[in-house]
Amino acid sequence: MSSLITAYLLGAIVIEKHFTDDKTLKGNDHYHAMDVDDLINFKKNLKEIKTLLGSSTEKKPITSEKIARDNARRSIVLRHNVKAGHRLLAKDITFKRPGTGVSPLDCDKVLGYTVVNNLNADHILQWNDLKKN
Repeated sequence: MSSLITAYLLGAIVIEKHFTDDKTLKGNDHYHAMDVDDLINFKKNLKEIKTLLGSSTEKKPITSEKIARDNARRSIVLRHNVKAGHRLLAKDITFKRPGTGVSPLDCDKVLGYTVVNNLNADHILQWNDLKKN
């Protein structure tokens, strides 16, 4: 079964496999041929692999990964209290879990933005906390 799945992952469009109604029949091909249960399992495995691979045009986590992903990722967090109108500098921010706020990947975008409201230390920044200058 693993050779069929590997072929699929490498781009095979057509897969040839012997098929039998009874693996205990005499002859060379029956014992290693695919039966109905094998076919059902193979189709189930391919469907799962397609889900895990996702779309070739958009890579995104599957639904069941969201909670773990949010808790494992980090957000931009304030190091100290800041007042409304304060322009964010590198010394004002750090990165902490959970990943429910502005991503550290956007750090360069956030620097120089103005804070809209008074915010406390350890506040997880959201885009609506900020105003572009």
